[in-house]
Amino acid sequence: MALSESHRQLFVDECSRLAVLVCECLSILEKDPSNVDIIERMVNAADVIRGGARFLQDKNMEQSAQLLIELFKGAQDVRERQEGFYVVSNLFGRLTPPMSTLN
Repeated sequence: MALSESHRQLFVDECSRLAVLVCECLSILEKDPSNVDIIERMVNAADVIRGGARFLQDKNMEQSAQLLIELFKGAQDVRERQEGFYVVSNLFGRLTPPMSTLN
């Protein structure tokens, strides 16, 4: 079943919004690496992005989201996975416009 352009745009908008949320979470985690609520929010956003990206057939975004999920799902402190933190931060930083504040 083909997506109508309006439905496709909804998926694009939601993935973009969630990519910004991931970047905002990463920014918070730089200052507070053991904030488990923010880690969980980030992983949940990445899970939704992964599904949307798969539906949109955007392999780069899907792989970036998958990497984030694999690295941080169940993490209690992002310092445990410092190298992965910087990789994911760079990937999502390129996917988003300048960050706003986290809601």
